[in-house]
Amino acid sequence: MKYELDIFESIIKDTINSSKISKKQFDAYYKTIYKESERIKNEFISKSFSLKKEKQKKAYFQNHQTALIRLTDKVFQKLNQSGIQNIHTEIDGLTNFNLQKLICQQLEDILSFIASNFPKYFNPNDKIPECCRLIFIEELKESINQLENHLIYKENCPLLEIAFYPINKFIRSTKSATFMRLRFLKELIRQINHSCLYCSGNTSHCKLKNKLIHINFNSYRFFSFLTNEITEEYPMENTLCGQIEKLCYHLKEINQIPINSEFIYKPERKSLNEQLITWLIEEITYLEKRQELSNLIVEDSNTSTIKKDFKITTSYSVSQVAFFLKLLVTVGAITNKNQRELLRFFASNMKTR
Repeated sequence: MKYELDIFESIIKDTINSSKISKKQFDAYYKTIYKESERIKNEFISKSFSLKKEKQKKAYFQNHQTALIRLTDKVFQKLNQSGIQNIHTEIDGLTNFNLQKLICQQLEDILSFIASNFPKYFNPNDKIPECCRLIFIEELKESINQLENHLIYKENCPLLEIAFYPINKFIRSTKSATFMRLRFLKELIRQINHSCLYCSGNTSHCKLKNKLIHINFNSYRFFSFLTNEITEEYPMENTLCGQIEKLCYHLKEINQIPINSEFIYKPERKSLNEQLITWLIEEITYLEKRQELSNLIVEDSNTSTIKKDFKITTSYSVSQVAFFLKLLVTVGAITNKNQRELLRFFASNMKTR
């Protein structure tokens, strides 16, 4: 399959290795970069129809995705050495640095074009370009500042601290991140913004809690927060039956929350919904076993009482009872062969006049 980035590779090599550039060269490169960007996008559209096998399409787009990230990082590394961290600042002046910024912008634009138009073939587990990571960090900082200025109950909300943890961790980290993580964090910020700006402070009706389950925020902290909340609540029921009923209600609640499969915080772990359902079923099963054991103990106790104390009391005499038993044996109502044992049993368990 044809590699579409040869001209970009050549321009990048020239601009990185050259210390100065003439106006004529700058203008020529400038036009070529925009022209190539449009050509590549059109070629991608064409290949999406001409390539018949899904495997070929996936390989074609993902190979170009990886190459675009590699080239973007290569150019940005050169810019970063010169103290330039934001590629989206205004291009002012006919310099190599401005040309390199333009290359980064266009490569990023082509990458976004693949993600938007061919999401089926885009690899969300690939790392984002370093320039995008740094820009996103600044966007996160700004979003957090805006949120914290408007949040009313942020001081007394442990859930907010849990929700902000991966955002603050991303900001502090120098490690690369995937497109999947980037997309999740954007959605996380959006959900915090949507759920908490007008929060009433009523934790039993917390909108954020359900929203975090909805976007599959499967962090250990959030899982522990939810299970601890349930563990503190259900033992307040006075009976095992009441406790089981309370857990079943939570199980129904969790099952009824719609899950957005496009998002997940930790793809290598089980989904939060699955973890919670498994935990609730284990708790319910444990209480049901306790209930069964308790019922068996009661039954055994009742049976022991019957064997020890219980007797049939009759107003008939011994001879009348004996005649009645003989009559039952004669007509076949009682079929025991050992009549002596039969008489002994009735003598032990009956009280006559």
